[in-house]
Amino acid sequence: MITTVRSRAVFASFSLFAAAITIGCGGTSSALVTQNGALLKADIAASVEQGFSAGDSVSRSGGGSGGGSLAPEDVYFDDFFGLYANPVEGGLDYFLDEALTQPAGQERTTDSGVNGSDFSQTSTTQITAGPRAGYQSTSTFSFSSSRLDLSVTGTDPETGSFETTGFFEGGAGEFSARYTDEQGVSRIYAVRFDESGAYQVTFNTGASYVYTLNFLSDDSGTGTVTGSNDLLPAQIVWNTEGDGQMTFADGSVLEIRGFDFEQI
Repeated sequence: MITTVRSRAVFASFSLFAAAITIGCGGTSSALVTQNGALLKADIAASVEQGFSAGDSVSRSGGGSGGGSLAPEDVYFDDFFGLYANPVEGGLDYFLDEALTQPAGQERTTDSGVNGSDFSQTSTTQITAGPRAGYQSTSTFSFSSSRLDLSVTGTDPETGSFETTGFFEGGAGEFSARYTDEQGVSRIYAVRFDESGAYQVTFNTGASYVYTLNFLSDDSGTGTVTGSNDLLPAQIVWNTEGDGQMTFADGSVLEIRGFDFEQI
């Protein structure tokens, strides 16, 4: 059974990726940019490094399509919603308390074509109480032949509306998440990959810098950082160990070491 997938790019305290883990976190203010180029370079390098580990910030698995009568010990605490989740037939019921006496919302999932070559699943989530009261989303997954399509749309009380779309087919695919962060900046995180194992990650930060990272199948690669600053565009190159260089528009070079590729 395919489990429900919610966009954490919309979440966050991520809020994906996002949590206080927003995709590509942060950015530098214009005041800092003009006062200290070295700090700007360090900030850009930090954002690139966070971009390598942002994959977990754009999606999260959880919940899903329950089934049958479930025992009380199946109740768990959902950290994102800050609620207790009780698996029930066709989804989850949320509560403020572990005793399950104060309802706080629900998730419901419906399937079709489970026994055929085509499959589709739709999940709706509505949270009525707790830290994220007002959260709502609709997730749709469909599988036909060798292609999987997904779509997640909704509203988060902390970050506003969000949208996640993607498809996977024959070893290739695309995934993108769009949302508005707490500062009102429109953010996007996108991944494209092909059959060879190569993939491209694109995201922007709150400072409106755009990062494009091109990975080969061995995780070495090249990238660029663009934005409205004299130090940009910057060119990036790294090896399979995550070591490399970032070269800025003024010719200065910043050494980079040990980016974490395992999270992407």
